Amino acid sequence: MVSAGAGSGKTFTVTQRVVHALCDEQAANHIESLDEALIITFTKEAAKELRERIKNLLLKEGRGDLALDADNAWISTIHAMASQILKQNALVFGLDPAFELISEDLVKTYTDQAIEIVVEVVKETGTPHQKAYLASKALVETGDYGSSVQSDLEKLLGAVRSMPEGFASLVIPQANHSPQEVLHVVVSTAEDLAAAMLTWGKQTKTIEKNIAALQDGIAAAYTYLEEHTALPSQTDTWFDEAFDADLYLSVFAAFPATSPQFRRETQEGYDQVIAWRETFAKNYNEALLCCALPEINAIVDIAEAVDKAYQKLKGADRLDNTDLLVLLLRSFKEHPEIAQRYRDQFKLIMVDEFQDTDKLQVAVIDYLAQPGRTNITTVGDAQQSIYRFRGADVNVFFD
Repeated sequence: MVSAGAGSGKTFTVTQRVVHALCDEQAANHIESLDEALIITFTKEAAKELRERIKNLLLKEGRGDLALDADNAWISTIHAMASQILKQNALVFGLDPAFELISEDLVKTYTDQAIEIVVEVVKETGTPHQKAYLASKALVETGDYGSSVQSDLEKLLGAVRSMPEGFASLVIPQANHSPQEVLHVVVSTAEDLAAAMLTWGKQTKTIEKNIAALQDGIAAAYTYLEEHTALPSQTDTWFDEAFDADLYLSVFAAFPATSPQFRRETQEGYDQVIAWRETFAKNYNEALLCCALPEINAIVDIAEAVDKAYQKLKGADRLDNTDLLVLLLRSFKEHPEIAQRYRDQFKLIMVDEFQDTDKLQVAVIDYLAQPGRTNITTVGDAQQSIYRFRGADVNVFFD
């Protein structure tokens, strides 16, 4: 991996490494021709620039014979590479060699249309939580701060389309406790702390204030539990239509926000204060997450419906950039001998602007990697990631 900032010569490093591998027979990664190198970058313009730089360097080295290969070399975006491999093996992969690749503009158009179609269906036949989600936001952004239904779905679809297993890659948290169980843990810990405070030496105003605040929170919690005995104490209660998440969370607000410095100097009771803070934070965060689960599931279900509508609008005989990578990854898995052929061919793989890759792209590249990724060099700068909006995951730069 080559990691460096803007203007430090990362692209120069890519071209120099390729030319060195071609011209120096003693090089550890020596290649006989450009056909044994795969150079990936993330725009057509960048690929064109790399091609010209490599050609000019080879001419400068007096290797016009090798420079002639530059025009047909594997120097492209990852999607163009995937398209080329799919077309070369279309019959084996069960594809029409003349498959049509749609533009990013058409992808956006079909996605927008799919969102409109699904939103109308959900308004009529969706679950209560799905309808509540749609009612909570504008369909499209109005220029105000905050997200819209469309922006939420676009972000989720962008993330899903950048993962090897699509929606199956999503890990949605599960509720492990009922609302009542979470609240009982907080109440029990609060009662223990309030009782302990009464035994602490001199009763200062600060101690008395915290005891009163704890008792107020405990009382609010018991009142809530008594008024909602009809709610079943089960992990799926978070999804119950009768469960009011806002009212439930307001109970937590009744408890005091104790300072981490409280009792630190005297030490007496300090461990109990810390235990209370940690228990409250853990259970409050669990409550926040569980209260959000109905909306999270609603958004994911709507997004899956949008994706299906998008696929229908696009048609099975036309592919987008995500399709290219998904099909190539699936084809490599189903035909490992073909993946091995390309793995043997590409003795040198250079990935420029690696900070703009996503997990799906990395999975494809991994299929072309030799053991230990010894044939791969990545070049990039985590600070320059510009494609996060379409699913690029800068974290792969550090994995």
